[in-house]
Amino acid sequence: MHSITSANVNKDKILWTT
Repeated sequence: MHSITSANVNKDKILWTT
């Protein structure tokens, strides 16, 4: 579960950074 949340946050951060 933690891994999934981390991946989701990472994707969100990447989307925001892009």
